[in-house]
Amino acid sequence: MKKKLLIAAASCCALLAATFCLLYFAGGFFHSVSCRVTDADGRELYHWRVDWKGTLTVGGNVDMEGRISEESIEYFYYERGYRHITASEIIRRIVVEEGVTGLSENAFCGLRRVREIILPQSVTIIRDHAFSNTAIRSIRIPAAAAEIDGGAFIGCGKLADIRLDENNRHFKLDGNLLLSRDGTVLTRYFDRADETSFTVPESVRSIGDRCFGGASYLKELTVPEGVLQIGDEAFVYCGELTAITLPDTAEHLGNAMFQFCEKLTDVRLPSGLAELPDLGCFHFCKSLEKVELPAALKVIPDSAFFCSGLRELTVPEGTEQIGWAAFYNCEALEKLSIPASVTRIESGAFLDCAALREIRFGGTREQWETLLHGADTGLRKEVAIHFANK
Repeated sequence: MKKKLLIAAASCCALLAATFCLLYFAGGFFHSVSCRVTDADGRELYHWRVDWKGTLTVGGNVDMEGRISEESIEYFYYERGYRHITASEIIRRIVVEEGVTGLSENAFCGLRRVREIILPQSVTIIRDHAFSNTAIRSIRIPAAAAEIDGGAFIGCGKLADIRLDENNRHFKLDGNLLLSRDGTVLTRYFDRADETSFTVPESVRSIGDRCFGGASYLKELTVPEGVLQIGDEAFVYCGELTAITLPDTAEHLGNAMFQFCEKLTDVRLPSGLAELPDLGCFHFCKSLEKVELPAALKVIPDSAFFCSGLRELTVPEGTEQIGWAAFYNCEALEKLSIPASVTRIESGAFLDCAALREIRFGGTREQWETLLHGADTGLRKEVAIHFANK
């Protein structure tokens, strides 16, 4: 009898728990929220709604502007008395309604539990980081899509099923590559766990912005001769990348190209490169201890080696300028060789280079003093300067 009572009590507790959960998620305790985004004149730009099932629905007849962030969703719940609800816990699915023509930068970025995104045929533009850091498993690119930023998929490590509408005239899929219809532009490399080494197809002439961004399995990458353009942040956040070869044919290298490639040790740059990519080319490349700079180099731009792992560097003869904070916080940097051709060193170039103990300068003491005059380069007094005439 006692055993039966215990079983009955346990069943009642389970029933109560199930009823609570049902009420909570079906609207008894948890309600859907919605928002209208308007312009300065009060005209609706687009609207969104989160229902009790965790589906975020976005609608409107325009190109989306702004981000539907965790914070904006959580604000609406907070205003309704839900103090501990996070958008990442709620939203599992996103439906974009017919009529929306573009997805804004960071549109759904950071909605970490979203597994499914349904796009309408009306979408023509998918911008940078639109789906970044979500858990989407699959995506179907609509027929109208004509512009896709490679960075839209950074941090989508679970994305394995990519489909392209057969009527799309702008792109083609070749395995895990999203290419222009003629194969000359590589828009996105979709990461694959079984692929640690990759060579860009010979048909490619241009690599898009953030094309390889966030690739978490690649260790070696070769860009063949014939590629002319490589976009901004093309290899950003490639956390396992150790070696990369770039072709001599490359005429343009985009900004911030290797940022946060923390295991990068071996870089082969184009021999005719006159200026390193701007905006922190090797920012946080913590394993990059040495790099051979091209003989044609004229400019080391601002923040080029910011917080990198450099231990020593020879600046090639013919280089004329070292930019602002070029070696800022290179904590392991011990030796630098700078040619007499350098006529300008910007402020903060050597700031917080705590291990720097020796600079070999190709000119005279007078040239060096003139070079540093008026610029607070951050160079410590303890650093020994060796001149060519000694």
